[in-house]
Amino acid sequence: MTLTKEEATGLKHREWIDKTIKYYWYLIIVAVAAEIFAMMVTLIVEPQAFWSDIRQVLVYPTVAQVTVLIVISWVYKKQYTENEYLLMVVGTILAFILVASNNGLAGAPLILLLPMMISILFFNRNVVIFSYVTNVLAYLLAVAIFPDLGEYLRIYEFIAYVYIFSAGFIILLAVQERTDEVIEILRQKIDQEQELMVRNTIMERLSKLDAPTGLYNHKTFQEYFSFLFDQSRGGDYHFQLAMLDIDDFKQVNDTYGHAVGDKILERIARVIDTHVDANDIASRYGGEEFAILFTGSSFDDAKAVMENIRESTKALQHTEMGGVNVTISCGLVAYEGEREATELFDRADRLLYQAKENGKNRVETDYLPHEQKKHSEG
Repeated sequence: MTLTKEEATGLKHREWIDKTIKYYWYLIIVAVAAEIFAMMVTLIVEPQAFWSDIRQVLVYPTVAQVTVLIVISWVYKKQYTENEYLLMVVGTILAFILVASNNGLAGAPLILLLPMMISILFFNRNVVIFSYVTNVLAYLLAVAIFPDLGEYLRIYEFIAYVYIFSAGFIILLAVQERTDEVIEILRQKIDQEQELMVRNTIMERLSKLDAPTGLYNHKTFQEYFSFLFDQSRGGDYHFQLAMLDIDDFKQVNDTYGHAVGDKILERIARVIDTHVDANDIASRYGGEEFAILFTGSSFDDAKAVMENIRESTKALQHTEMGGVNVTISCGLVAYEGEREATELFDRADRLLYQAKENGKNRVETDYLPHEQKKHSEG
């Protein structure tokens, strides 16, 4: 398994390209420090060779490496590419320059292992393979160009270096395989957690809904009602409560059967859900009774919604009942500083029964605008 480009981007792909370039700068600094130390030794041991060596081993290679890194840093900074393969080629070039400047040094080709090690940072098996092939080719080129490489027992050293490169490649593949395994485990855990979250979300939603109507259930209504009441009692927040009841619903069940009664409930629930706002809480309170909490409306707006629900309900066609209409009665109240939630609920309930007594198919309220209320109290 190899990360896709999108997944690699999700792992701060661009940031790691910048970090890799920074690591290349660090390697140059370390190489310069090592060469300076070696030059100091040369100055003591072979002072006559110091000035020729300092150009060949320190100045020219460092200038070449710095030039390469400045160019590639500019390319990536301008965002001409975010290709990690180019970065592996750059690493190979930097290592090759070091090998070329130290071609008489035993073990110099091992520097070509460094770009291979960096390739593992990108979580991509193909990048590791590409880096291995590139650096083996660089080694073969170095052997062909610089006869001093492996002068002692050339064939055995040549085979040994190829073996070391291949062994390093195998180890990197093992690391990559282990990384893939960890990534796959993480993927599975994420998938499981997401599945669990979705399942919990569905279950939580189902636990809040009344199955036959799709509106909130009685328990959820009580939770929202209690919360809104507490918010209103503690500040200037106000809301409205509407209690609805289907007129003569027992007669519908007795005459047409409970299956028809259930369909009536569903249709009226859809009417309610269509008319209320997304911020409102519509619920089936129980039986043929519904409750609505208006949380973002004025009283006049809430009353207008209830009138629309009442009229739309009356206009429903019920073929199972031979065209007989079904109506609703409603009591609508606004929070007016009650000390207990039951006081507000009882007001709405009394108005609901008042609507029944006054002929049904109506919305009863006891709300008075603030000016009228002051006048009536005076």
